[in-house]
Amino acid sequence: MLDVLSISPGSLRVPRSLPRYTVTHASIPSPPKTCTEAAMEARSVLRRFREASRNAVAPPPSAPLRLTVQLPVPSPSGREDDFVRPFDEGEWPGGIQQRFRALRPLIERMLEGYSAEFVGMLESPADGIGVWAAMEGTSTVVANVSNATFSPFARLCAGEFGSRVLDPGHLLVAVNPSWTTSADIGQLWQRQEMILRIPPLPPRVFCHAYTVAYPFSNKAAVSKSRAPACT
Repeated sequence: MLDVLSISPGSLRVPRSLPRYTVTHASIPSPPKTCTEAAMEARSVLRRFREASRNAVAPPPSAPLRLTVQLPVPSPSGREDDFVRPFDEGEWPGGIQQRFRALRPLIERMLEGYSAEFVGMLESPADGIGVWAAMEGTSTVVANVSNATFSPFARLCAGEFGSRVLDPGHLLVAVNPSWTTSADIGQLWQRQEMILRIPPLPPRVFCHAYTVAYPFSNKAAVSKSRAPACT
C-alpha cells in the first residue's frame, strides 16, 4: 500500500516558505498500469495538496510553492495503448519535441477540473518546454525542463514572463524535469557564464510530489504518491 499524501510536522525537510500540513492518510491499491491512470493519480495528489494548503493551521505561505511531478510517457512504438512500460531513447527519433507531443495529453488529463489553459511553448518550440496556467491563475505548470534548457525556466521562476509566479502561495509544478545541479545547467560552452548569471535553484526549493518509476530488477512500474518531499 502506498501513501497518497500524508504530511505531518517534523516528518519532512520543508523550506521555510512551505507550511507544514497534517492531512488524512489515503492509499493506492496498486501502481498504475496505464499512463492515463498515472495522470489521474497525480491529479489526486495535487488536489489533496491544495486542500491541505487551504485547510492548514499554519500561516499562509509567504513565497511561491514549487512541486515536481514525474509522469510516464506512452511508448512511441506505434502501440494503440498507453500501458506504462520502459522504452529506449532510440524510440524517440523526434527527440524532445516528439516526447512533448506524447506527454501533453497526460498533463492535460492531470489538470482536468483545474481550469487549465495551455499558454504555449517557453521560448523555442524546439526545446519542448510547454507551459500551462491552471487553478484560476494560481498555478503554473511547466513540462520537460532539462539542464540544457534551464535558462528560460529560471527566467520564468524569476518573473520575467509574468510576475504571477512570484505571488505568495502560487503553485509552480515542474512535470518531468531532468535538471540536476546548477553546475550542469546550460550547453557545455555556456555553463560558466550561466553559473555566474543564473541564480541557482537549490534542490530543496522544489518538493517532489509524485513519480512513476521502473525498478531495474523487473522493469515493473512503481508509483509513489506522497507528501511533497524536499530532497
